[in-house]
Amino acid sequence: MPIRKGPKPNPPKDCLWIEQAAKHIGASLYSLRRWRLIEYGPVSFKVGGYVAYKIADLDAYLEAHYQAAIAPDP
Repeated sequence: MPIRKGPKPNPPKDCLWIEQAAKHIGASLYSLRRWRLIEYGPVSFKVGGYVAYKIADLDAYLEAHYQAAIAPDP
């Protein structure tokens, strides 16, 4: 893996890098990295070797968990 030099670029429009995404949903960076490996959690993708998340996908992930929490028990 090559060593990157210089500052990290800005994320794509309406996206966050993995570190920012973890803060956005209140999860640890470790959790997001683990979830990517087991294909769980919000959808992620790579841009120039960096992991990115669409803010809309993060918000949808949070909303789905909220709806599951308030749903009546069957």
